[in-house]
Amino acid sequence: MKRIILLITFLIIFSCATNKEANDYKQYEFVLINIPVGENSNQMVNELRFTGDTKSGETQKFMQYKYGKQINEIPTNRALPMQIWTNVKLFNWTEELFTVGICGDYIKNPTIEIDGKQKYAIIEYNSVIAFDSKNNDCFKTNHHLKDSLANYFILNTRKTK
Repeated sequence: MKRIILLITFLIIFSCATNKEANDYKQYEFVLINIPVGENSNQMVNELRFTGDTKSGETQKFMQYKYGKQINEIPTNRALPMQIWTNVKLFNWTEELFTVGICGDYIKNPTIEIDGKQKYAIIEYNSVIAFDSKNNDCFKTNHHLKDSLANYFILNTRKTK
């Protein structure tokens, strides 16, 4: 009997740990978006989007606290405008300077219908675009700093709370 209880306990703990790892892995993605760069033109750029236990706008708070008020702001069709920082040194192990755009939004996902009325789940996310000093999109698949930048923004945003 004790062996069965130990086995069941082990299975429950293992399945919870496995589910948490799977959920953490899905909490960010890279999305190709259009951003306005001139009056009548758009540029395709890769954007890091991440959710989790952070609210929309937390990355903007982190950047303002660490690097001061943003230099520029781009209006968007999202809940928050995109705030832009230029010539920012993010890492102490490289002299690279970045241009960073921070934004966030809410996604309204339909869930179930109750009494003929659609119910929704609201998912908040933060988003980041980044360019290096040579104006390369840092979240492109082959950029050498892609993972470092993603970790930097996700981890520091979570610490901001």
